[in-house]
Amino acid sequence: MRKPLILAFAAMLALAFLAGCGQAAPAAAPSDPAAAPLTVDRAGNPITPPEQVERIIALSPAITQTLINLGLAGKLVAVDMNSAVFEGIPADLPIVDMLSPDGELLLTLNADLALCSAMTGYDGSEPLKLLADSGVCVAAIPSSDSIEGIKQDLVFIAGITRTEDKGAEIVAGLESGIRAVEDAIGAAEKKSVYFEIAAAPAAYSFGAGTFMNEMIEIAGGRNIFADIDGWLAVSEEQVIARDPDVIFTNVVYLDAPVDEILSRASLQEVTAVAQGQVFFVDNFSSSLANEYILTAIRQMAAALHPDLWPNS
Repeated sequence: MRKPLILAFAAMLALAFLAGCGQAAPAAAPSDPAAAPLTVDRAGNPITPPEQVERIIALSPAITQTLINLGLAGKLVAVDMNSAVFEGIPADLPIVDMLSPDGELLLTLNADLALCSAMTGYDGSEPLKLLADSGVCVAAIPSSDSIEGIKQDLVFIAGITRTEDKGAEIVAGLESGIRAVEDAIGAAEKKSVYFEIAAAPAAYSFGAGTFMNEMIEIAGGRNIFADIDGWLAVSEEQVIARDPDVIFTNVVYLDAPVDEILSRASLQEVTAVAQGQVFFVDNFSSSLANEYILTAIRQMAAALHPDLWPNS
């Protein structure tokens, strides 16, 4: 991945955490991809799904990855700049700013469907209103705060793109993969975990009510901030006081984030640092709310319980 894109995406993630954009999506979408017709998007906005979906605009890397997995890469007519790095994206697609897309440009693409996240913030206003007013179905999919929500997001995307069978297959794969980790870890003692998503001195992490907290628990860990809700700024004093057994980081704007944590003078007495239990977790699979969370769960399980889950 090109480093400028990593840096830009890391900055946007930090903004999302600050603004609380990892919000709950409505639980309106059923677990069965073949269920009732879609009448609202994942933000609760009324929609009329297109009769045929041949041309798709994707304004979120999490959404783009799912569209690729559904076999729809060839129908993409524009993606956001952070999606452009994914394998399978057609060459020479228009690349747009997900925070402030060029509505006039998007209007020229003759799309049937445009999918965006909370970072684009579609609520019927500009610039995506140009698309909606022209007859394009514009659907918002805010980043879900739970694994169940992630599955429902996938079901929604599969339903609106008429790829229900493939969507059900991907959901089943995610569920079976999670069960495999849970079965392997079993009743093993849970190690305490601090997961750093932005580095000191402006450190960020998360607590309960987030899909990343659920991921730690599945992998056989216990989040040291599970007594606090949501995405949060943390101090080194808090981390020291809670003394984690293991530290994870998915920071990508530092060249060596694990070494940076291991070298922090203030953390030398923390158990994780003293015992060298600091690990990098893949950034995209741990930060994007889609089916790739399974990759991050497996990586964390391998770090927490290598004797029970040796796979990375």
